[in-house]
Amino acid sequence: MGTNNFDVVSMEAELPEALFERMGDFLKINPHWDQYQLVSCAIANFLYQNGSTDKIIAQYYLNGIFNKNVR
Repeated sequence: MGTNNFDVVSMEAELPEALFERMGDFLKINPHWDQYQLVSCAIANFLYQNGSTDKIIAQYYLNGIFNKNVR
């Protein structure tokens, strides 16, 4: 990871087909979102709700709630 809090890394993951399909459905009706935003928001949401005290995680979490792009 770099020194910028907004540096990105690539990730490959296997998802259950149902999750992948629902993600596609969500993205079709919410064109202001993309798959990268959705996954970043979901991870930040999980980490924040499970006790992360990292400020950047909180920022991603809140930006996801208010639909602000932080990429």
